[in-house]
Amino acid sequence: MNRKEEHWFYKQHRKGITLTEVSMSDFLITHPIKRVDAPGSLMGKIFFDWDYYKNTCYHFTWYIDDPENVIQKRWQNSALSNKHFIYLSVIDLGFIQVETEYFINNWYEFAFYCSEGGQGFSDDGQLFFEYTEPDRAIRSNFEIKPNSKITQPPYMSYQ
Repeated sequence: MNRKEEHWFYKQHRKGITLTEVSMSDFLITHPIKRVDAPGSLMGKIFFDWDYYKNTCYHFTWYIDDPENVIQKRWQNSALSNKHFIYLSVIDLGFIQVETEYFINNWYEFAFYCSEGGQGFSDDGQLFFEYTEPDRAIRSNFEIKPNSKITQPPYMSYQ
């Protein structure tokens, strides 16, 4: 058993997680997604270049806005639910593959574990999201929470 397989988060969720040999860098080479270039931008908490994606930038605070089950229903009704699996960048585990249904059913645990910065991608790279701090929010290029589209700048700051 390798170190990642011994990690408590993996042990708890191993039935829905696949450890991969794919790195996020490799994934981004084949799925070019615009991201912030400057190291330390916004304290290193924003990964995607939301100014570039301003026409498809959505944001909501997952820790405060709504009950867990309401947000789970929103994930189920989102475009992401049509994907077979997603990739997540997870602290200590690297770039993992998660069955989408499993992710949606356990979204809160993933959000809490990744809340200091984690990125998620649909298997085809068309949909992506990230967890941001200090607001415990999710930013995405697809709608999860109705009416959560950011319509005015600044897209890159915490809102």
